[in-house]
Amino acid sequence: MGGDWSSKPRFYLGLLIRANLQFIPIDSSYALQVADKLIAERRTFSKSLKLEDELRYLSDFLLHDCGKPWVMEVFGKINDDNTKLIDSA
Repeated sequence: MGGDWSSKPRFYLGLLIRANLQFIPIDSSYALQVADKLIAERRTFSKSLKLEDELRYLSDFLLHDCGKPWVMEVFGKINDDNTKLIDSA
């Protein structure tokens, strides 16, 4: 049973994440349509993969070509008390 472990196959636990053709993580089919449309229109945007210090939730998209960063939600947020827009004047 023992033996040389270096020749044994290794398996890693991974997660499958839905993404579009540009490997942008997508939460829904609607978000996929929006991401593809933003790309087609050559918009400048980002998609957070983790919470950052100034954000209290993960937005669907963060638009960077609107004068100042603009949070874009596909369905919108129901409880605005739990959201915080970026204010970088």
